[in-house]
Amino acid sequence: MEREPFPDLSIEYVSGLLDGCGRFTVSIAQTDESVIGYRMEPVVILSKSDSHGFIRRVSRFMEEHGVRTIYSDNNTTSIHVQQNESILRLIDLTSPYLVATLEAAIIMEEEIIPAYRSGVNTSMERFYDLMEIVDYLSELQGSRRERKYTQAYFTELWTDDLAFDDNG
Repeated sequence: MEREPFPDLSIEYVSGLLDGCGRFTVSIAQTDESVIGYRMEPVVILSKSDSHGFIRRVSRFMEEHGVRTIYSDNNTTSIHVQQNESILRLIDLTSPYLVATLEAAIIMEEEIIPAYRSGVNTSMERFYDLMEIVDYLSELQGSRRERKYTQAYFTELWTDDLAFDDNG
């Protein structure tokens, strides 16, 4: 009997994949569709070099458990979870088993998604304040690349629009 190239999937296994290959992050983009000119959106990304369609299988497994995914197969295969309810569902399923990304998952659930829902994209002040948490989230997970949009970037950009105290 020929052995499958990957094990049967379980919530515990997917949790381990998130710990090893996943990131809880925030996508930030400049846009004319937002009153402040920028938009942030919570996202969970799981990326890995794929062999034998493994990541596609993980994506299907997540979908079967109520987590809507976007599967991408470019240079690196990835799964993006962007809808708030799907992110929260993923956190609910995996948090009992997360280790390396548990703090990031908690920050996403308790800070990022509530701020997003309360209209962070409609207020410079709320957007700017949340950037401190977004920066911490990136540092916490050891961001491998330099990020363009940081709280320092928005400090410089909006210095005339926001009332900064002596520390900011």
